[in-house]
Amino acid sequence: MYNWYQEGFVVLPQVLLSHYQDLGLSPETFLLVTTILGQKDGDLSPMAVVELCSQHYGWQSHQAMSQLSLLADQGYLVFEMDASGQDRLSLAPLFERLESFNPAARQKQTTSSNETDPTSDQKQTMTASQLIPLVEGEFGRSLSALEYETLNGWLKQDGYAPDLIRLAVKEAVLRQALSLKYIDRILINWERHGLTTATQVQAYLESRDKDQPNNQEAVYDQIDIPLL
Repeated sequence: MYNWYQEGFVVLPQVLLSHYQDLGLSPETFLLVTTILGQKDGDLSPMAVVELCSQHYGWQSHQAMSQLSLLADQGYLVFEMDASGQDRLSLAPLFERLESFNPAARQKQTTSSNETDPTSDQKQTMTASQLIPLVEGEFGRSLSALEYETLNGWLKQDGYAPDLIRLAVKEAVLRQALSLKYIDRILINWERHGLTTATQVQAYLESRDKDQPNNQEAVYDQIDIPLL
């Protein structure tokens, strides 16, 4: 028996093979999906998958991180936390989306949509999957693996809302301080001043800009650690 046979196989649903292009997946992103599926019983941490892509496909770390970001931005990938508090990748949203290619599921979805009030207007907020391309767009570059873990830590360990992080990124951009360390100091300072929601921060910023148009650094005056 060949050694490669003993290493096992990656099982791909036929519906994924048939419709991955309909889902908007590029060949590179599809390859990333197969890599994640191949880790069913292995390490599903973001860094482990990035390392596998580097070993198997010769990708640079930023290339793998970019593909992970794209997959998350498309709504097909989420980050979960296991019992030990470590981040793990999950393709559950991708498989939920694949259900829509089932005729019975499409009929059920259509019926459900018809029963929903079309006039309802739900407030749209920034999602976690949108943060990575947002930050990369503002920085003008891909995030490093360490920066990626920092961003994920804000969401998972620190519990910062995506909209709150978005405002902190905006503040850093206004000061031309394009670093996650600076953004982290902003988030810490807001928390110390009791500004824990995007609504509270937005109200503060609007008041600050109105009352102190020439002194936008006021909120950071009492920080006892360096911003840079």
